[in-house]
Amino acid sequence: TICKDSRLRRNKLPCYKTDQALKQLGDKIAQKYYPNLKLVKICYMFRDEAAVTQGRVVAGQTSRVDDRNRTLHDYDFIVEIAQDIWDDCSDKFKEALMDHELAHCGIHYEADGIAPRMDEKTNRVKTYVVHHEIEEFSPILERHGAYHKELRTFLTAFAKSKTGKSDE
Repeated sequence: TICKDSRLRRNKLPCYKTDQALKQLGDKIAQKYYPNLKLVKICYMFRDEAAVTQGRVVAGQTSRVDDRNRTLHDYDFIVEIAQDIWDDCSDKFKEALMDHELAHCGIHYEADGIAPRMDEKTNRVKTYVVHHEIEEFSPILERHGAYHKELRTFLTAFAKSKTGKSDE
């Protein structure tokens, strides 16, 4: 836990702690949906209070660890979850949030699509943060419908989940 100093709390800096239950859930979801993530090491941690960015509460965030910080520890990604939200949500929400955060973990592959690309300097798997597939405003969707392919693909996946046609 990084927050024992009361000065940190007065300045409203977040406090972080790793958590075995988060790791177990992350590992379970990664094994089921992201088998390629066995090539990287992920740190799962709680942030004591959710961040607010542009007026929106951030329940979770995934960061790629840069090469400088990778020399200090062995992690490739950090999955950060807001504990104040986590403690008040359902197991279904927790699984969906963890699944969402793990979807941000990307691995570069060679042209064959099979072998992971390795960094020649560090001899580690090359990684990146996967960005969201769509970004849209609700009023635009209301006025114009699914006017582009990515939005139609997203809504089709949503419709399948609501009708029980997903894998689960």
